[in-house]
Amino acid sequence: MSLVCCAAVACYAVALGGGLTESFALLPLTVVLWLVASGRRTWPVFAGSGLALSLACLFSLQSLPAALVLGLATVWSGPSALLTAKKVGLGVAGAIVLPLVVGAWVVARGAGGDALDQLVTYNAAYRQIDGGLTHYIAEIALIAGFIVLPVGLAFIRMIRDPRPFAVLDWACAAWCLSYTAYLFMQGRFWLHYLILMVPAAAVLASTGCGQLFLWWHSHDRRLRVRSGALTATIGLALIVAVVAINAFGAMDLKQVSRQNTLDAQAAGWVRANTAGSSSLFVWGDAPYVYLATGRAPYDRYVDLFPLVTDGYWSASKTDDLLAAWRVSPPEIIVEAGSGGQLCLAATGQEAGSIPDDLMPLCAFVRGNYHLVATLGDQDGFDDVYGYGI
Repeated sequence: MSLVCCAAVACYAVALGGGLTESFALLPLTVVLWLVASGRRTWPVFAGSGLALSLACLFSLQSLPAALVLGLATVWSGPSALLTAKKVGLGVAGAIVLPLVVGAWVVARGAGGDALDQLVTYNAAYRQIDGGLTHYIAEIALIAGFIVLPVGLAFIRMIRDPRPFAVLDWACAAWCLSYTAYLFMQGRFWLHYLILMVPAAAVLASTGCGQLFLWWHSHDRRLRVRSGALTATIGLALIVAVVAINAFGAMDLKQVSRQNTLDAQAAGWVRANTAGSSSLFVWGDAPYVYLATGRAPYDRYVDLFPLVTDGYWSASKTDDLLAAWRVSPPEIIVEAGSGGQLCLAATGQEAGSIPDDLMPLCAFVRGNYHLVATLGDQDGFDDVYGYGI
C-alpha cells in the first residue's frame, strides 16, 4: 500500500496539475516522519526536524497541521518521553532560522510591506473563497476511495486496542484528522491539497492492510471471508482510481498543453517584435511569459488572481495602480486566456466578466491599447496589445 501511495505521488504532477507548492512541502514533512519512526534522539535530529518543518510551512501554509503534529511527535517519540528544555529549544531554534533568514532577505530587498500584505491581508481574503469541498466529493471518491477502507481499519484497531501502536501511528492519525479539520475550518478545498495527506495515509493504510493479512490467515472462516471481500473491494477501487487519474490527467494535459503553446507563441512574438527594454504586463494566469521573454514583471502582480479576489482587491487599489499606469504605462500587454478580459479579444468572444472595481483600469486599457497580434481562437487565445500603436 505504501508503494501504491508513492506511485500516486509520482504521477500526481502529470495527473492533477502538480508542481504546486504542496508537492515541494511533502519532502521535508516525510523526512521528519521518518525521523520520528527512527526514534533517534540526537541534537541534530531536533534542530533538523525544526528546520525541515519550517521549510514545509514556507512552501505551503497547508503544511501547518502536519508540522505541528510532527513537532509534537518529535518531542515525545523515542525511549524517553521527558525531554530537557534544551532539546526542545533546539527544535524551536531550528524552526525559526529559515523564516528569519527569508524575512531578513525580503526586508533587505525592500519588499517587507508587500510580503506582509500578501501573507496576511491577501491570505485572509483568499481563505474566504468557497473552495467547495462538496464540488469535489465525486473526484475524491474516485481518486482516493481505494485507501479509505484500509485507513478506516487502522483507526478502528487503534480505538479498540491502542496499546500495540507507537508514536508514529498516533502521529499519522493526528496528522490526517487535524488536516481534515483544517480544511473544513478554511471552508475551501482544492484537489491538490490531498497530496499532503499521502505519507500519513500510507502508514495508516499499511496498518489496515496488515489487519487484512492477519484475517486472511486466521482459522476463523468468517474473518477469511471478510478479508477476501474487503481486499477485492480495495482492488476494485484501485482500478477505478487508476482509470480516473488517467482520465483527469488526459483532460488537464490537453488544456495545459494548448495554453502553454499559446503562451510560448506570444512570448516568441514579443521577443521578435519589441525592444528588450519594452515593459510588459501579462493579464491572465501565465507568468511563464515573463520568463520566456526575459522581461521583469511590470509590477508585483504576476498573475490576475489577486486582482479578482473578492475581499482583497478594491477600488482604491485600482486607483493606485491606474495612477502608476497613467504616468508610465506598460508598453506591451499580453492577455492570456482567463476568466475575465482586460482588453477586447480579437475573436470578439467574451471569456468572462471583469469585477466592477477593475472597470476603470479596463476602460484605460481599451482606450489606449491596440491589438497587434492574436494567437488561438475561441477555445483558447493569447492576444498581444501595444500602447499607442
